[in-house]
Amino acid sequence: MLGQVISHYEIRRMLGQGGMGTVYEAVDTRLGRHVALKFLTPALVSSPAARARFEREARAASSLSHPNIAVLYSFEESADETFLCFEYLSGGTLQDRLNELAERGEWPPLPQGLAWVSQIATGLAHAHSKGVVHRDVKPANVMFDERGQLKITDFGLAKLHGGSRLTGEGSAMGTPAYMAPEQAVGSGEADRRADIFSLGVMLYEMVSGELPFQADTQIGTLHKVLNETPAPATRHRADAPPALERIITRCLQKKPERRYQRMEELAADLERLGSHSKHSAPAPPDSPATVTIGALNTSELPPPASGRRKRWTIAGAAAILALLAVLFGGLRDRFAGGDTPERRKLAVLLFDSIGGDPSQEAFCDGLTYSLTSAITRFEHAGQPFWVVPASEIRDEDVHSARDARKAFGVNLALSGRVQRSPENVRVTVNLVDAAESRQLDSRTIDAEISQLPELETRVLRAVGEMLQLEAGGARVRTVAETGDAGAYDHCLRGRGYLRRLDRPGNLDRAIAAFRNALDSDPNYALALTGLGEAYLAKFARTREAQWLTKAQEDNRRAIALDSSLAPAYINLSILYARTGRFQDAVREARTALDLDPLSANAYRTLANAHAHAGQLDDAEETFRQAISLRPDFWLAYSDLGVFYVNHNRFEDAVPPFEKVVELTPDNDTGYRNLAAVNQMLGRYDDAEKLLDRAVEINPSAETLSNLGTLYFSQQRFPEAVRSYERAVTLSPEDPIIRGNLADAYRMTPKFRDQAPASYRAAATIAKRQLAINPKNPELLLGLAICLARTGDSAGALRSLEKARSLVESNVQLSFQSAIVYELSGQRNRAISALRDAVNAGYPLAEVARDPDLAGLSQEPGYQALLKLETARIK
Repeated sequence: MLGQVISHYEIRRMLGQGGMGTVYEAVDTRLGRHVALKFLTPALVSSPAARARFEREARAASSLSHPNIAVLYSFEESADETFLCFEYLSGGTLQDRLNELAERGEWPPLPQGLAWVSQIATGLAHAHSKGVVHRDVKPANVMFDERGQLKITDFGLAKLHGGSRLTGEGSAMGTPAYMAPEQAVGSGEADRRADIFSLGVMLYEMVSGELPFQADTQIGTLHKVLNETPAPATRHRADAPPALERIITRCLQKKPERRYQRMEELAADLERLGSHSKHSAPAPPDSPATVTIGALNTSELPPPASGRRKRWTIAGAAAILALLAVLFGGLRDRFAGGDTPERRKLAVLLFDSIGGDPSQEAFCDGLTYSLTSAITRFEHAGQPFWVVPASEIRDEDVHSARDARKAFGVNLALSGRVQRSPENVRVTVNLVDAAESRQLDSRTIDAEISQLPELETRVLRAVGEMLQLEAGGARVRTVAETGDAGAYDHCLRGRGYLRRLDRPGNLDRAIAAFRNALDSDPNYALALTGLGEAYLAKFARTREAQWLTKAQEDNRRAIALDSSLAPAYINLSILYARTGRFQDAVREARTALDLDPLSANAYRTLANAHAHAGQLDDAEETFRQAISLRPDFWLAYSDLGVFYVNHNRFEDAVPPFEKVVELTPDNDTGYRNLAAVNQMLGRYDDAEKLLDRAVEINPSAETLSNLGTLYFSQQRFPEAVRSYERAVTLSPEDPIIRGNLADAYRMTPKFRDQAPASYRAAATIAKRQLAINPKNPELLLGLAICLARTGDSAGALRSLEKARSLVESNVQLSFQSAIVYELSGQRNRAISALRDAVNAGYPLAEVARDPDLAGLSQEPGYQALLKLETARIK
């Protein structure tokens, strides 16, 4: 068949052959594109059942339209040949990729494996929503396109809702090692939960490097599928969080009713476990589509730690013994076979809660953050040692030692589990060599519920013994203490709820938890500080002045009880900045920094207070002081780069972001931020190379969206569509990314009809999120743009004015306002807003590339702006 021309297809080479069909690469001579043609195996051509199954595959594939499912172009007949024409996927199968890695003695890094399985899960979820069950999910039936995106292929065994059954009762169809038990017995009742089992097998294989059920014969393999429970997939993976094993175990349940019942549930769990920045608030729109800069926040005022996502600082929630100098002094180090890292860099990973109770998860999260703050105190003893801030571990969604090394350049990681019963709490802590993912030490601490206030001290003592820190006689100060077990319990839960404010109801739960703590111990200073922090968050959501009053009262009362609590002063600094008392904000932030000289949060708060007071030189100097204090910690450089971006100093932002890349070459955030700055400077080739590297490290929704925006600005609209579609698959509830995809659809003739529905979907998501936080300026602005592009000018202008009333004017707000005004027929206001944006530093080259503003080019006001900018450049 090679070299033949069938219909208008020239056969080039065989790609693969299975029991039912053979697939060839071909060229469509009419359209000049490469395609994949699937023919029935010659022995089956005369079989009515095989032909019916072939037609069923065509019906199944043609009913699906998803970025992670191969596209069927046509079902064709020519002379004696019947064949399917699919899109050509040049990247080979996932099985090929796994085989290549295995030959080199390698296996996919955990984040990569999870990302692959997540893509497959989202594609299968779409198929299930259309009534199609694949029934042969395995690595050989998943392929990579030219950009590395996975696509599900081969629906030859698919079951269609309402279709006739083409497999007889008692016949087992599929691949034994990946079959669900109900398929193995040929019950004929295999539904979408069978695909969930098969994907669980793939996930097990991705994690462990081996199949959960395998024997020398097919019968032996099927026997294991039906009767045996595999060994834990994560037993050899020190970087695997316990939640991953729970997901795999649930997928591989023998009884379908005990598995996940819907693929969307599995996809959501995988997304929470494996992808970066999924739970973050949407970033502000940036160009014709949004560019996300990690740790960038252009809202009305920075949160406690200036960043694109909300950050919270946790102080120790229990007494830290002053005897630590005695306990930890004079002991020999024993890291990495006795060699101590010259400078110890530690990440405290989020502890896992055993049992799944949400309230216990909050307790566990609070304990993790409290311990991180307590361990950070050792830095004051002058040791060559620093700890990644707890907020960064959360915001980067780091779950393993390997991820922490990539993201932060650490050489040590601390992980843990918390198991709690009505009477007791057990905490297990593990010290891991991040470079080798090798466990160095482990301790288990048991305590009765009545001993909770002593728990953190005991855990901290165990950590100090494992770290072999020498406090050298330095005094480790008591941060806050309570002798009431109930108060301590509620306070930790409050801290845990504050960690996850993206979850509906958690802010109110945090407030209730802190109030309960104070009911038990009215003089618990740390609970007052936490309550004040929660009230600040409440104000940010409602803009109701009563919450600021309450926040001020509680933080002042906390300071009256314990004047050494740096977080209380940080809270007051933020509060004063929000009410225009900028010099008071600077004073409180300086006090916090005096109390906690190594607090990244204190530096950020002081720098931002200076910035809002108009003291930009002082703000810059504060960021530089943080760098000089810890010159090998990337976050300080990132803060400085974000400061420059926020003040439109794009050229100045390049060196600090380059330093981030130098210090953490496996951290995708550095590449993404540097790419965004290069794009704003018009260096598109450099930006694309950096984003390609970021995608290679971690194909996150933020990075893929930024890549789509780069393509969009270069009018490479089909490529923008592909990138945005991948981003939406990873973060389907992000209205900004969905709006970006709609922009790309609108500019691509092939997809133009899909743009209105995509805009409406983005608007619906934005409205749903605004119901939780009705005064989020980023959501309001994104909603305004979507409404304007769907013709709802009145709604767009209302949403825009709400956004503008909530924030001070800035370059991004002005630029996006110009788009909304232009789309709403308010051209004079559009030119005025555009003038504000350009005067504030928005690149005129980016303005000229925006298709929404093309109609302004001949307006006198625009021409005057162009002449003014040209003269300024000269």
